[in-house]
Amino acid sequence: MFFINSIEKDIHPDLSRIHLIKGINLQSSLTFNEIMDITNSPYSNKGWCQLSYFVTKESLRPYYNEHIGRIADRKIANGEWLIDKTSDNCLFYETYLRMPSVCDWTRQFLFFSPDEFLGSLGVYAIKLSSDISENMALRWIAKVAQYQLVSDSPFNRFMVAIQKEKYWEFAFGEVLPLIGPKSLIKARRIKISLFKEPSKFFYELLSGGKAYNILHDEYEISVRL
Repeated sequence: MFFINSIEKDIHPDLSRIHLIKGINLQSSLTFNEIMDITNSPYSNKGWCQLSYFVTKESLRPYYNEHIGRIADRKIANGEWLIDKTSDNCLFYETYLRMPSVCDWTRQFLFFSPDEFLGSLGVYAIKLSSDISENMALRWIAKVAQYQLVSDSPFNRFMVAIQKEKYWEFAFGEVLPLIGPKSLIKARRIKISLFKEPSKFFYELLSGGKAYNILHDEYEISVRL
């Protein structure tokens, strides 16, 4: 276990950093072959959006996000975003969590209906440089967890698509329960499960198996608040 001592501020994204994902129909369920095709193909925002929605849709519940909700409402009202009012939609925004030669970008994906945001865990994607160490990659996933905590996310779990040059990986994280009074907590413990072959992870789940049966690396990290 290691400790992330630096802290990231929660900086609200501006209009130019928020994007509607177009050309998808989340109402249409993915087939087994379509899911395998996504997991075996290079990372794309559209594919990750469809896949993450498919695995979370049964547990989605409404929640509130004032800042991004206000921007989305403005873009829809101005006709900049033409959304499907009969289905859920998805946007992503470019966070300010990045570092030259380490992480080109970090994106958070949000599902929404015409009236509210919907979620059950945080959904992220990061693009890492292909030559960084595994330790540095793990630290960057931990920074995503830290970002989720400081941004007052309503969820204690998250998943991350990790884009590299020719392939992508998948991480699932969970913020572990508090130990001691909340007012005295200066750090939180995060359990991260890293799956280097997403296709095997989703194949096992779709075949009725359990995630813990799939070969993966597991870590526990503490992040500063």
